[in-house]
Amino acid sequence: MNLQNQSYTGYWYIPSKEIKPTKWYGTVHVKENNQIVLEFVLSREDLNICFPNLNDVLNKNNNQVSIPFICGYGKNINKNDDLGFTLLDLVIVGYSSSGLVSLKLEAKSALTYYHIDDPKDLLISSAMTKFDGLDTWMDKNGFKIEGGKQEKQYSTNINYDQPDSIELLNNEFVKIYFYFRTISPAFSVKGSHATITQSLHVNFEFRSPNTLETIMYYNEKIQNLFTFIFSRPTQRIDSQIKIINYTDSTASDLIYSDNVQNKLNDLSNWNFIFSFSEVEDNFPFIFQNWLRLYNDYEPALDQYFDNLYFNYGHIISRFISTLSILEIYFSRKFPESEKLGLKKKIDQLILDLGEINTQTFQFETSFSEEVILIRKYYVHGNQVKSKLEDYMLSKEYISKHIRSLENLFKTILLIELGLSENEIIKFIKRKCWCSGFN
Repeated sequence: MNLQNQSYTGYWYIPSKEIKPTKWYGTVHVKENNQIVLEFVLSREDLNICFPNLNDVLNKNNNQVSIPFICGYGKNINKNDDLGFTLLDLVIVGYSSSGLVSLKLEAKSALTYYHIDDPKDLLISSAMTKFDGLDTWMDKNGFKIEGGKQEKQYSTNINYDQPDSIELLNNEFVKIYFYFRTISPAFSVKGSHATITQSLHVNFEFRSPNTLETIMYYNEKIQNLFTFIFSRPTQRIDSQIKIINYTDSTASDLIYSDNVQNKLNDLSNWNFIFSFSEVEDNFPFIFQNWLRLYNDYEPALDQYFDNLYFNYGHIISRFISTLSILEIYFSRKFPESEKLGLKKKIDQLILDLGEINTQTFQFETSFSEEVILIRKYYVHGNQVKSKLEDYMLSKEYISKHIRSLENLFKTILLIELGLSENEIIKFIKRKCWCSGFN
């Protein structure tokens, strides 16, 4: 359930196994990007009862201790919807005091439906996550349509068989797979319209109880995989979990911010590096290789996606950062190469593209020379200015080099994911993406 830009007002409390908790009145706001903020006003007396250690927290602003969890029930008056919440790891982000005390707390994450007595109870058995753009990218469905216009009336026959799940990873720790969810027309007939909707999710089944941090880890890495495939920043739009100690079969919504600033807009097949059907047989292998890449090159990948999500408009910092990404990757790929200069590292990465470079980008030695000179100018100052032409410092020219450097890194990733040389050449040549290969 997507709760962005929704508010729930009701009663909140800090659970205790020793005493009956005191409840207070307040409102939780789930803002854009799933930022979670709880606001309330209390008298000083009630504040001391509800938060006996609050002064200790307030006196440690430079090293604030979080409030482990707060539970509550709230109502959304716009939707006439009641919902239970458990808010986790809250810190004070707003405080004012006169006769009454106004507090604003921000939670790192939140659960719906479940109320817990101890954060240690949060052990997950399974999870399900949906990412924006998955349904557009997945070109496999269960529809079969027959029929057409008759002489005097129109007749058609629509059959739908839910596609089988697609296993992506299955080891002693976790099973991860694509799951096709479907909304039945029995619930979707409205007047002159009948709708069958297929929706693709990523499901997780853990072999043993696991933590919220584990599912957040997987969600981030998989989100980044689809951002890479889509050539546009995607975001998590739904995440649900089931907790081990709850017999209720209801799944809880897991809400937390992913801080994606550059959101996905106008996604189409034109953006994809490849569609699902083009790599269907090998996609589980691609998926597993992606997780392996994070084990080997996590700092480079994190910096690359930070650029995509947060730093799209700062030309110089993005230029320097993209060179840094390539240097980090090279140093981890070839740990014995620490004495090599950055130019030789870039040249080697280009050389390793082989026929891909010959048939597509055609990078030459002058490319690495220019990017190193531009970097030296911005890092070290005017000592290399005499070697640079004025046009080489224009934003348009540097932007062109950023795209080239990003294309170099993208191609390296495609090779690491196990795609063949012919496949990569075909994917690069086929389309020209504004923020992709060009």
